[in-house]
Amino acid sequence: MDKNVQTIQTYFELSDIAAHDNQALQTIISLFAADSQIIPASGSQVSSKAQIAAFFTSFFTRNQTLKHVFHTDPTTVNYKTSWAVAGIKKSGALFTLQGNDYYEFDAAGKISKLIVAAN
Repeated sequence: MDKNVQTIQTYFELSDIAAHDNQALQTIISLFAADSQIIPASGSQVSSKAQIAAFFTSFFTRNQTLKHVFHTDPTTVNYKTSWAVAGIKKSGALFTLQGNDYYEFDAAGKISKLIVAAN
């Protein structure tokens, strides 16, 4: 399996447990390069390791349970990954979302850019 596809798979698998597992959260953060960027569906930009850590900590604090299904097409530019998620927020509210992620990687195989586009 392509190393970058494996990184994406790890990202999603750990995202399902990171709300209750600090090691999973820290591993997700470690998948990103020090100078990486995340552009969430909200459009705001997260652009440093500290901001990425804060972004994911906040995200997994807001959500109690997540379950993702996803498919990565490694033949596309920027590793397009289609996904859907069902979850329970800390408030107890249920939600579902679907969309696409677009990844770029640096020479070391770390995520250098992630664009999240929710449908």
